[in-house]
Amino acid sequence: MRTITVNILTFDELSDDAKETARQEVRYTQEYFWQDDAIKSLKLLAEHFGAELSRYDIDFSNSVQHGGATFQDNHFIEEDEIQSRLDALGTFNKETLKGDGDCKLTGYCADENAIDGFRKAWYEGERDLIELLKAGYQTWFKSCVADYEYQLSNEGLADHFEANSYEFTEDGKFWKG
Repeated sequence: MRTITVNILTFDELSDDAKETARQEVRYTQEYFWQDDAIKSLKLLAEHFGAELSRYDIDFSNSVQHGGATFQDNHFIEEDEIQSRLDALGTFNKETLKGDGDCKLTGYCADENAIDGFRKAWYEGERDLIELLKAGYQTWFKSCVADYEYQLSNEGLADHFEANSYEFTEDGKFWKG
């Protein structure tokens, strides 16, 4: 019988080269952590206004992220009804172009990103529901890209490794012990 000794370290204890090895293993395999929650926010925004998110596309696979969404207006609603439903989603500061941050659709922060884009377009004079939803999508998408970029940043990965108590071998490989 032989005995092998393996030193197990936390991310903070790794050498700089080993930290980079650990980060690279994750960067090439990691999906956007909050994707399901974010998409649910977008779907519920459309439903709140009587529409439907019928298709969406999010591509984080290369350095130029892109996406698109198609909304279907299930029935026509009047401007005053849009305003009423928008008011139900919380207050909006026209100067900062930000909502109150209450995340009234799902409780996840992507709610406010989508709602703020919708609100901004509304206060700029857009009245077509589909165009308003597309404006919400654009703001939502930019926030998802920024969130995903942080997730894969050195700081974001270090936070992830620490929060999940990951352990590594000295060369930066994940310890599955």
